[in-house]
Amino acid sequence: MPDPGAGGQQTAIEAEALAGSLITVPARPWTSVADDGIVSTLISAFFKWDEPFAYSYVVRDLFVSDMRGRAPSQAKYCSPLLVNALCAARSFQSDRVKQVQKASGIDLGQQFFAEAKKHLDAELLKPCLTTAQGLFTLYLCMFSEGTNGAGALYRFAAYEMLQRMKAECPVVKLDPSLHHEAQQREAMIRTAWGFYVFECFLSNTYQTPPILPPPTVPKPLGCGEASASNVDINGHPYGLLSPGPPMVPGVLGVLCDAALLYHRIMAHNSKVRLTRTGGAADMDARAEFFSELATLKSSLHPRMRYGTNPTPQTLYLQLYFSVIAYNLVRPLPATARIPYPPERSGFITASILIVQLCAADVRCMESYVRIWGLAEYSPMFFTGIWNVTTSLVPLLPDSSSSHDIASAPDSAGKVADLFTRVCAFVPILERDYPVVWPAMQGVLALARKTRKAVPQAARPYLEEGTGRWQHVRQRWDNFKDLPINLALPVQDRLLPGEGESEDGSWGMPGEEGTGGRVGCDLAGLLRDWIGDT
Repeated sequence: MPDPGAGGQQTAIEAEALAGSLITVPARPWTSVADDGIVSTLISAFFKWDEPFAYSYVVRDLFVSDMRGRAPSQAKYCSPLLVNALCAARSFQSDRVKQVQKASGIDLGQQFFAEAKKHLDAELLKPCLTTAQGLFTLYLCMFSEGTNGAGALYRFAAYEMLQRMKAECPVVKLDPSLHHEAQQREAMIRTAWGFYVFECFLSNTYQTPPILPPPTVPKPLGCGEASASNVDINGHPYGLLSPGPPMVPGVLGVLCDAALLYHRIMAHNSKVRLTRTGGAADMDARAEFFSELATLKSSLHPRMRYGTNPTPQTLYLQLYFSVIAYNLVRPLPATARIPYPPERSGFITASILIVQLCAADVRCMESYVRIWGLAEYSPMFFTGIWNVTTSLVPLLPDSSSSHDIASAPDSAGKVADLFTRVCAFVPILERDYPVVWPAMQGVLALARKTRKAVPQAARPYLEEGTGRWQHVRQRWDNFKDLPINLALPVQDRLLPGEGESEDGSWGMPGEEGTGGRVGCDLAGLLRDWIGDT
C-alpha cells in the first residue's frame, strides 16, 4: 500500500532533485509523469553519462533549447516521445526514481515508458529525427529490461525512419552557412553516426556483423579536436570545483574510426567461416587488422588514453578497443600463434592474448570504480563484464579435472582470479539493470554446458537465491520464447553434441536466418538449463 505521506515525500524529492540538477528543464508540456526536479535529474544524467560516448545520437544544445522552449509543435530536436524515452532509459539506476517508488509504490520508469509509447502512436505519422531517436531509445530501454528480442521492432523502425529522412532530405543539400540548415545538418549527422556506433556495440552482443552500413555523411563536428584539457558538461575547462564527470573533446571521432574498423572485422569473421578460420589468408588478414588497431591506438592524444586521463569516456574507449581485439582473437583456435603488433618479430598464442586483454580491462574497471564509483554510470560498463566473462569461460579448467588447459603453471589461478574480480561488479549492475541477471545466468549455463568449472570465489556473485531463480522460471513460463536476444562467443568444439569444427574455432556455425551469427544463443542455453533444473 502506498504511504499516505508519500505526496509530501515526493514533493521533497522533487525539490532536492531540481536543486542538484546540472541541466534544468521543464517537465511540462513534454511529460505528465513527473515534475521539473525528477525530469531535470534524468535528462542531466543522460547528458553526463550516456550522450558523451555511446548514446551520442542526440545533440544536447539543440535538444535542451527546444525543451526549454515548451513548444512541442514548433520543436525540431525535442519531442514528448523522446523526452519520455530518455527519462525511462535513465530511470533504471536513478536514486531519485527509486526514492519515489519506495515512498509511493509508483514505478516512474514504467510510467515514462508507457507515456513514450502513447506519444509514439501520434509521432509515427510524421517521420522526423526525434521520432527515430525516440524509437531507438525505447529499444535501449527494452535491452536494459532484458526484452530486446521483443523490442527489436523499435530498433528496426528507427533505422528505417532515418533512412527515409536521409532520402527525403539529403545532408549534402543542407547549407552549413545557414544557421537553421547547419543545425539540421549536424543533428542528422550525429544521429546517423550515433546509431551506427551503437549498432556496432550491439552486434558484439549478437555476434553478427552490424546491420547498418557505414554512414556516408561527414563525421560530426568536433571529431577532429584534441584538447589539452578536459571540459565540464557546459564545455568549460574542467577544474577541481567543476561538476563531474569530465568530458574529453574529440572522443567521438575516435569512436567513429573504431566502429568502422570493428565493422570490417565482423564482416571478415562472418565471411571467413565459409572458407577456413585460422588458415594462412585468414591469419594474414587478422595481422593486418591488428596493425590497424595498433595504429589507431598509438595515434591517440594522451587525453584519450585511460592510463593518462581516467574518465568515463576513456574507460569505454579502452573497452571498445578490447571488443575489437576480442573479436579478432576469439574465432581462432586457442593455440593459434598471432604476430601481435606493433612488434611483429614475436608471436603470442590466442589464449594468452585473451588473458592479457581481460587483465587490462579488469584493471581499468577496478581503477574506474575507485575513482568514480558506480552510484551513477553508463550501462556501457556492462560491456567490460560481458566480454571478460564470456572470453574467459573457454579458458576455465574442466569441471572434471583440476588441470587448466593453458600451458603456464599459474594460468589457472590467473584466469580464475580475473573471472572472479570482474564478477564482483555483477551485483551492483544487477541492482539497476534487469538484463544483467539472465545474461550472467547465461554465462553460468555456458560454463555448465561446456563442462567448465566456475571459480568458487565467483559463485556468490552469480548464483541465484531461490526467489530470483523462481522469477526467471516465471518469465520463462510466461513466454514461449525468452524475449532476450544475445549470443555468447564459444568454442564450438567445446559444446557436446554440436559437432567438432575442423579449425577448433571459438564460434558456432551460424544458423539459417541469423545473419552470420557465430555465437551460442543465450535464450537457448537458459531454456535448456531451466528445463534441466
